[in-house]
Amino acid sequence: MKSKVWIKTEITTHHQQDIRIQPTLEFDGVVLEFKDSGDQDYHNGRLYLNTESLEALIAKLRETMDYVKE
Repeated sequence: MKSKVWIKTEITTHHQQDIRIQPTLEFDGVVLEFKDSGDQDYHNGRLYLNTESLEALIAKLRETMDYVKE
């Protein structure tokens, strides 16, 4: 496998929640973790996504956002 730089991103929402996005250890998917901004640690609930699941989630998030904005 080609060597890759570890990239981790954290987004703070306007509801004061943090979402951390990073690759799986095997670089075969994505991990999403959530916490309230004031909390020290991320919640135990993790969401592991492979390519197909990620695309489905993105599509469904867009679809739902379009629906609520109507």
